[in-house]
Amino acid sequence: MPDNLGIDAALEGGQVMIAHTESYLQTYFEFGRKLPTDPAEIDVMVRDVAFRTAKAHIYVQPTLAVFRQIIAQVADPDALLQRPEMRLIPPAAISDWLPGHNPYLSHWTYADIPRFQAEYRVMQRLVRSLRDAGVPLLVGTDDMVPIQLPGFALKDEMIQLEEAGLTPVRGASSGDGHLRAVSGPKERRLHRTGQRG
Repeated sequence: MPDNLGIDAALEGGQVMIAHTESYLQTYFEFGRKLPTDPAEIDVMVRDVAFRTAKAHIYVQPTLAVFRQIIAQVADPDALLQRPEMRLIPPAAISDWLPGHNPYLSHWTYADIPRFQAEYRVMQRLVRSLRDAGVPLLVGTDDMVPIQLPGFALKDEMIQLEEAGLTPVRGASSGDGHLRAVSGPKERRLHRTGQRG
């Protein structure tokens, strides 16, 4: 979703899916302004955009784990690189994730973390409100962005969805229950509820 157009362009332009709740930050909560700090204002904005997203019949893939990993990378990239699962990734695949090459570390510093944490809390509230408004949520991740590991990233996303207020069952059903609806006609025949694609 282009950041410069604002959320209205997506909600009124026939958009089928919004791939990151982070996109709402750039196109709505921080569109032409700084992130609101008043909890009451945030609540009003969250409810408003969740209702409008539901009314537009748009699916949302939150990808909370990606944003949370960015915070963790900026805070302590070495701790993430030392995780046991990193041994499963070929060294050539992670060379761009190392300090000195990692794009997140070249753009942001430890001083950015409080802003990221505030943004993340808004994203969590938004996910709860999207659920409450009946917006279909899809589980997905941006695998192979720095320190997002295939398979492990999906587990991280499920944990983040639960921390945002979704029940484990709701989070799991988001993983496959809506796949057929957003797939094209050919893919609809290939995926049935309960299958992974």
